[in-house]
Amino acid sequence: MDQYDSFINKKRGEDNNRFFPDDVDFVQSILAQLDYIQYKQLGNSIKGFDDFSYINEDLNTNSRVQEYVTPEVKGYIKEFSKDKEVLHQEIQKITYFKEQDKLTKEEHIDKVKERYNEMQRTYLQGLKEDIRNLD
Repeated sequence: MDQYDSFINKKRGEDNNRFFPDDVDFVQSILAQLDYIQYKQLGNSIKGFDDFSYINEDLNTNSRVQEYVTPEVKGYIKEFSKDKEVLHQEIQKITYFKEQDKLTKEEHIDKVKERYNEMQRTYLQGLKEDIRNLD
């Protein structure tokens, strides 16, 4: 994120907000990496959900364990064991490809960048059509 912040500050200051193809590729790479991280975090949350739910239940019913757990840890466990359906809904929002969970980080980033470019081509085609049909 520091590298991205430095990049954006340079663009705003020295480059007067001018972006070139390499700049767009850099921004896409950063966004695709963030997408990958979010996908992996949600996947890990789903995988660990049942374990955290079990631990949370045990914390609430086993008085011998309760004295060894801080309120902060209890809070984390409660948070990680809350609403599995929401986790599934969130990961669906960022699942773009079949078997996405089997992609390497590099494959994920490349495919997301391809997706960005395809979305941009589609958007530009629609924009061209809109411009041609102005009254």
